[in-house]
Amino acid sequence: MDELRMIGALLDEPPSERSVARGRALLEQEIASPRRQARRLVVPRPRLALPLVVGAVAAATAVAVGLASGTAPRGPGEPSGTAAPSSARAVLLAAAEKAEREPAGRYWRIRTVTDGAVYAVGSGAGSYVVARSSEAVDWVPRSASDDHVTYRRSLGVGPATEADRAAWRRAGSPRTWRVRTADDTRAITLTMSGPGRWETYRQTAQERRRQCERAGGERCDTEPWVERERMASRPGGLERLLFPWDAERAATGGRAPAPDAANRLLAGYEFLTHAASPELRAAVFRLLADQPDIRLARGVRDMRGREGIALVGRGRTIGGASGTFDVQLLLEPGTYRVLGRQYVVVTEGGRFPGVRPGSVVERHAVLDSGWTDESPHLG
Repeated sequence: MDELRMIGALLDEPPSERSVARGRALLEQEIASPRRQARRLVVPRPRLALPLVVGAVAAATAVAVGLASGTAPRGPGEPSGTAAPSSARAVLLAAAEKAEREPAGRYWRIRTVTDGAVYAVGSGAGSYVVARSSEAVDWVPRSASDDHVTYRRSLGVGPATEADRAAWRRAGSPRTWRVRTADDTRAITLTMSGPGRWETYRQTAQERRRQCERAGGERCDTEPWVERERMASRPGGLERLLFPWDAERAATGGRAPAPDAANRLLAGYEFLTHAASPELRAAVFRLLADQPDIRLARGVRDMRGREGIALVGRGRTIGGASGTFDVQLLLEPGTYRVLGRQYVVVTEGGRFPGVRPGSVVERHAVLDSGWTDESPHLG
């Protein structure tokens, strides 16, 4: 999937073929003839000399992080005597500084657990949410000559959280449920199940190159994420990759839907959990720090019970429905590593039919991530 489609998918209403083509044309036009930007955000050359990544971040222009002088609690890993950042912007800028100092390596490895589909059971105070869960370990190579390896397994179907499990027990611990989805009003039957077997998906460099050539790709000798770095290094390139709908709005004279803080956080999460140089990860954090309507919340727990700092943005559900939700991008206190993201239903409707306000849905937990010089393995 090309980068504009990947990020566009985060809108829950993917851009049309015409808008995707228009966005790409605008990007290519900028690359061919760069124009002045009100704010130039350029990704520097990675420390390990990744191919095709050019430019340099003006480190001297980095905004100093404002720290609270009060008695904010110190998170795990935060040095003694250092107060926690007191705003969403300060947290994101602190995360950028941390990300920029991380070393790169041979492989980007990330292990995630996802509740990709959630369903409401019952109604009123006795309702609860059941979810389909899965786990994955992805190894993305830095070099086009290395294999791309993914391990995946289903974690089964069951109550989504401990609160949901308690409500499920009060309801008699049923093993099957009749539920409906956001995309289909007909009911389906879910059966409770446990983890499945691990499956391995390995794609060699030769296979990736042939696939790229069949798709008409122009740079089949490099990894897609490296090409993304090249485009992001151009003036305004990162903004266009991260927020492609801005170009669509400009091209339509503002008639396209306006993006909200929730979709901007989702786009940032997508970049931060995929292979990227330390410098690009830092640039994404800094770009998010400049976005409006992103709030800070502390003491939020992820699907594994880990406490994190949440960057919160509100958005609308798909299809013009009345429902709204908050997206929470969760960071580990002190290290500011990404812990995951999750939706919280604010008003019922749209994408989460029957799910009560306050319910946490579509949760992603990052169990481990970072660059490594190890070879792919499951462990």
